[in-house]
Amino acid sequence: MRAGGSCMSGNENLKEIAATVLKELDELGFRLASLSAQIATFEKVLAECMGVTCKISACKALYDPTYRQLYLYIPVAPPYLRVAWNRWPSQTNYREVRQLWYKYVCEALKGIELPLEPLEEALVAFKFTWGDTRIHDVDNYAVKFIIDALVRARVLADDNCERLSLVVFGERKNFWSTQVLVTPQLGQVTLITENMEYWEKKVTPEAAKNGKTEAQKDSGSKQNAV
Repeated sequence: MRAGGSCMSGNENLKEIAATVLKELDELGFRLASLSAQIATFEKVLAECMGVTCKISACKALYDPTYRQLYLYIPVAPPYLRVAWNRWPSQTNYREVRQLWYKYVCEALKGIELPLEPLEEALVAFKFTWGDTRIHDVDNYAVKFIIDALVRARVLADDNCERLSLVVFGERKNFWSTQVLVTPQLGQVTLITENMEYWEKKVTPEAAKNGKTEAQKDSGSKQNAV
C-alpha cells in the first residue's frame, strides 16, 4: 500500500509540475506575442522616419560671411525621438541615429570653407518640412544630434544655455527636409523666418515649388497625429 501510495503521490506531483510548466509556457507565449507586436510597431515607426531616403550628396550648406549666417539643408525628415531612444539602455540604435546625422551635417559642411570662427553666442533655428498628409508634432523630433555636430565642427563655440538659443518650427510641404539656420542675431524670430524662406528658395527643387502638395490637398481630411 505504501508503495502504491508513493506512486500515486509521485504522479500527482508530476501532474502539478506539468500544469505549472504549461502555465509558464502559456505566459511565455503571450509575452512573445506581445514582444512581436512591439517589434512590429517599432519597425513601422522606424520605416516612417527613415522611409524617405536621403542621398548624402544632396546635403548642402550655404554661408554668408557678412552676417555670419550658416544655412544647412538636409533632404530627410528630422531624427524621431522614439527611434533614437527606443532601445535604451543598449544605446545601439541611439548611436546609429547619432552617427547618421553627424554624417549628414559633415557632408553638408563640405561645401563651406572650414574652420569658421565659432559663434560665441548664437540662435539656431530649425525648420522641418514633411511631405505627407499627417500633422506632425515638432516636439517629437530631436535636434541634439545636429547641435552636437555643429559644436564638433566648431561652428558653435558651445551649446550651453548661456550661449545658445533654439527656435523650432515645421510645415507640411511636398518635400521632406531638415533645415538649420545658425545666426548670431539673437531674439529676432521674424528675421529668422524670412531668412529661412530666402535660403529655402535657393535649394528647393523646381518640381517642389509648383502646384499644391498632396498634404495641402488633403488638409481638410482627418489627420493622424505623430
